[in-house]
Amino acid sequence: MEKLAQAEKPVLIVSPDFPPRKGGVADHTYRLALSLKDKFNVRVLTSKYCDELDELHVFPAVYDWHEAEEIYNQIIYLSKKCRVIWQYVPHMYGRGGVNSAIPEVVEMLAETQTRQMMIAHEIFAPMSWLPHRAKYALSQRSQWKKISRHMERIGISAQAWIDRGWGVTPQNHDAYELCPSPSGIPLQKIEKDHKVHWKMDHGLSADTMIIGFFGMPGPGKQFDWVVDAWRDAQKSHKEVALVCIGKEPDFEPDSSLKSLYVPTGYLEPEDVSKALHAVDVMALPYELGVSEKRTSFTGSLQHGLPIVTTHGDETSDQLRQCKAFVSCEAGDRGAFSNSVTHLIQEDTAREALRPLASKYYSSNLSWEHVAGKIEDWIKHPRKVRFK
Repeated sequence: MEKLAQAEKPVLIVSPDFPPRKGGVADHTYRLALSLKDKFNVRVLTSKYCDELDELHVFPAVYDWHEAEEIYNQIIYLSKKCRVIWQYVPHMYGRGGVNSAIPEVVEMLAETQTRQMMIAHEIFAPMSWLPHRAKYALSQRSQWKKISRHMERIGISAQAWIDRGWGVTPQNHDAYELCPSPSGIPLQKIEKDHKVHWKMDHGLSADTMIIGFFGMPGPGKQFDWVVDAWRDAQKSHKEVALVCIGKEPDFEPDSSLKSLYVPTGYLEPEDVSKALHAVDVMALPYELGVSEKRTSFTGSLQHGLPIVTTHGDETSDQLRQCKAFVSCEAGDRGAFSNSVTHLIQEDTAREALRPLASKYYSSNLSWEHVAGKIEDWIKHPRKVRFK
């Protein structure tokens, strides 16, 4: 009876981003809906350009995310008694990450006693001395305060944000809980000789070692550290290639290393998984340190890869203490490079990390873990202190 009662009341996920649009939140929304649909009547409210899918109840109905009445009416139309889960990244809702319509809709729903929850992938931009950036940062903080006060539960994608009180309202602190960003890549089963075939298909010899870089190169990813580590690894007396999985970096290797550089460009999810399975060491030197919100990190753990990463301001105590990967201080470029080379050289050390990585992902960062957490939220209402 309980399962039937839960299914009768829809769970409505609200997100402007949804496939076919590419991006972390679009993928996350799709996978979140899939992970909940067997236990709840899941619906997705998204933008007009997005896809309707056979396997999910998707409503691409919102033309303008700055029109509060339009958004509110669509939510009420889909169900007056739904449980709403907001996907939240400030810039997804408007230029500069500021949109007065969203706090207005949240407050209107609160007045009807609609249960609202939120998964925040970003909270607000850091403060800046530049006037226009400071204005956006302050406006985003004000917006966050207006929205978060009405949320029954707030899932934060990085534990360090909660530990440091970033965005946490004291009167509502117990609403905050870690809700990591699992891998968006479906894990593919592979044959025993997959690595050899993948390498040969991409112009590499069968015994070439592969350093991987996964995700979107850009600010905070320190791709230049990866290049340095790759160059240093050539001293290991092994042939070492660099494979970049995802958007091709703006980078031209030295002529002596050109044959050992493989940028895949964008791939279909199944092909991403196959590329990940070919990697020997994944290099992920985040400028602010690794966190539970980094899907390049969670995807690499999911595939059981030996990882070298960094710890810094965004790294939780749990991740700092984790033995499922190798982590260096975020500012120590030399230690990062040395750690990559060490794993390339030491087969035993690499292979010891693989089962630890897979186990940590399954227990702490997987879609099953996140779905169980949200199921618990839905089944156990929490009183909202602010009205």
